Amino acid sequence: MWQRHRMTFRYAAYGALFGLIFPVASTPGYMLIHGLPFTLQSVVWVQKSDPLHWMVDTAPFSMSLFAIFLGRRQVQLAELNASLRRRIEERDQAVRKAQSLQADLERQVKARSEQLAQEHIHAYTIEENYRTLFEGMPIGLYRTTAEGEILDVNPALIEMLGHPDREALLSASAASIYVDSTDRETWKSLMAGSGVVKDFEAQFRRADGTTIWTRDNAHTVHDGEGNVLYYEGSLENITERRQASEAVLGRDLTTIIPHESATFIQAINHGQPFVADMRSKAGLAISSLAYQLSAAEMEAAKASYESPLLSRARKRSRLPAGD
Repeated sequence: MWQRHRMTFRYAAYGALFGLIFPVASTPGYMLIHGLPFTLQSVVWVQKSDPLHWMVDTAPFSMSLFAIFLGRRQVQLAELNASLRRRIEERDQAVRKAQSLQADLERQVKARSEQLAQEHIHAYTIEENYRTLFEGMPIGLYRTTAEGEILDVNPALIEMLGHPDREALLSASAASIYVDSTDRETWKSLMAGSGVVKDFEAQFRRADGTTIWTRDNAHTVHDGEGNVLYYEGSLENITERRQASEAVLGRDLTTIIPHESATFIQAINHGQPFVADMRSKAGLAISSLAYQLSAAEMEAAKASYESPLLSRARKRSRLPAGD
């Protein structure tokens, strides 16, 4: 504020000094033109004789006012100019800052793009390796939803279930493949309880209507919040093993055990002498079937054949029952 008043006073003084030139110059000029002597009386006479000189004499005052007005306008223009300069400087700083931020953002975008490209390549490589492993496994592999929608299968499973291509199998539902719907419900209950199913045997229906026996091993895949995404599992065709076990349990032991064990049993039937460790030899005959029977089926086979065989042997040899 003081700076503004100071500038106002200075412009007023400049106007007054400039306006003083007019009365100082006009009166002596008039006296010179009319041949009047340069005396105080001549000055007074000039001022009285011509009213125009009164207006000229006010020139310092009027010029001072005019200079004050111009001075204030000059101050305002200077302040406005300074304000504009500050705003321009601030804008330039903002532009430089924006340019710097833009450059940083471009660097970050470029770095992130390169990172995403590397991650994409890495993910693609992992996916390719997984797909190669998935497609090349000799056992059936699958992914299904909790509702029974088949998401993915490998060629081995397509061949196992007799479908012409992947799309044909994906269009089916998991529930429609089970011969017995209760097996599907049992499988779902096991999966809901522990999230894992191991060695689950069930009969499946192939595309041509025939049936096969399978062994299923599966687990649940969750997202980061614990929600079920899908089920992953493997299927193994155990039809031949099941048929072999059923044939074993339905046939005479002497027709399926090795030749040495059959000879041994024939000797028992004809009352020929035999050694005291015949129980272990009979067990050896039964164990020769282990390559095609499960543990539970082996126990059933031993229970079915070992007891009658040993009873007949004791009767022929007249051994005590406790031996």
